[in-house]
Amino acid sequence: MHSMVRIYGELEECEPILVEGLPGIGFVSNILALHMIKTLKARLICDIRSPYFQDISLIDAEGLIKPSIAQLYLANAGRNLLILYGNTQAYTPYGQYELCNRILGIARRMGCRLVVCMGGYGVGQQKPRMEVYGVSVNLEWMHRLEKIGVKPMVGRIYGVAGILMAMAPLYGMDGVCLLAETPGVYPDPGASRRLLQIFNKLLDLNIPDEGLSKVAAYMGTLEG
Repeated sequence: MHSMVRIYGELEECEPILVEGLPGIGFVSNILALHMIKTLKARLICDIRSPYFQDISLIDAEGLIKPSIAQLYLANAGRNLLILYGNTQAYTPYGQYELCNRILGIARRMGCRLVVCMGGYGVGQQKPRMEVYGVSVNLEWMHRLEKIGVKPMVGRIYGVAGILMAMAPLYGMDGVCLLAETPGVYPDPGASRRLLQIFNKLLDLNIPDEGLSKVAAYMGTLEG
């Protein structure tokens, strides 16, 4: 079986940057993606449901069911952003690759040339200074990351963040991944804020971080 894709309206060939924000360690990218969607008033353009998603549906406070789903939103922040948001990842290697193929296929139809994946890098505790690490598919983007203070990472990236970036060149795209250190034991909006600051610097954008700052201050994860 394959993922079921529902596209709302016609896909615009607007050369968006694909921004990945599915759940992961500390929900860092998931929190950031939702912040971008709300702050930029992004428009839902696609629903994706996969037989490889978690076999559970959530029920909200009104008694309405929320299925396991991934969604693509289109927003403008000075540049067009195609934001991948959802409440799950696929639970098998085949499912992860099939999902990434679907997403990259849609992004290519829209003229995407850059994929930016984001996530948390679990360190087990809150440190006085929490770092942001970067990975790319080529040295040009690594040099750009190092110029804005992002440290290169050595090791492994699991899940959609690693697969989507690694597969990007097969679709004619560059790929970058940003990982913010996080204790990894609770949702971490402070790490999401650090990622947003680096994301803004890297792409010369100015997406506000006010909402993230307030929640991070309340939770005690705010830096700077």
